[in-house]
Amino acid sequence: MREASCKLKYLKVLAFTLALVAGPGWAALPEVQEGDDLHADAQRATQEDLPILLAFAADYCEYCTQLEEWFLVPMLISGDYEDRILIRKVRIDSSRPLVDFDGAAIERDRLASRYGVQMVPTLVFVDAQGRELTERMVGLTTLDFYGGYLEQRIDAAVGQVRGGEAAP
Repeated sequence: MREASCKLKYLKVLAFTLALVAGPGWAALPEVQEGDDLHADAQRATQEDLPILLAFAADYCEYCTQLEEWFLVPMLISGDYEDRILIRKVRIDSSRPLVDFDGAAIERDRLASRYGVQMVPTLVFVDAQGRELTERMVGLTTLDFYGGYLEQRIDAAVGQVRGGEAAP
């Protein structure tokens, strides 16, 4: 777990450095894609044999912003997770339409309720049918270990999707 924690710390430093260097004239850093069409995401996840990480967040949530900037964006920048997991942000306070895994429209609070999300940020790891694969991550605590815990959950979700291994 220490190696994963060190790797994510490195990625955080890289993201911070790129943000400083980028300035207004450079290309913007990647953003976590909104999970507005979970049906399309599910099709991609099926084709590429990937689990989906749903990052439930809200615009008013400072911890959600920190989670995205310190962990999720560095994961996107690294490119190491492209063939391991789809990362999608589901803003519970957004009024944008949302398409569920089955292709039907769903309210964001109803989706959050289905997964028992009571606070943000909450990370939920699901398969292409929307079934939860491993233990979720609620809040942003123990920052020194968070990257390692996140890596463990991703490994467990990938194992479930690709090998049918039992979740920890």
